[in-house]
Amino acid sequence: MFLRSRWQRGESLQKLAKELGLSDHTVQYWRSRWGERGEPRARLRRVGLVAERPVLEARLTMHGPKGTRIEDLSFDDALELWRRLS
Repeated sequence: MFLRSRWQRGESLQKLAKELGLSDHTVQYWRSRWGERGEPRARLRRVGLVAERPVLEARLTMHGPKGTRIEDLSFDDALELWRRLS
């Protein structure tokens, strides 16, 4: 319904595909299944979209000269350390 209503309002399928993170081919296939050309309508199932789970922040380890090792740094911490040591 979302895709069809936006398309019927004049938005291109390519734009909608990009917005939804889908390939043009997938959206074109769905469009062909709407049955608006007298063709028998294929059955599509309604799905719901949910937000992805947040990615846990990676922790970094930096190795330096003569065995120096600094563990459990966030990306921002590692970047700041790199800047100060440069």
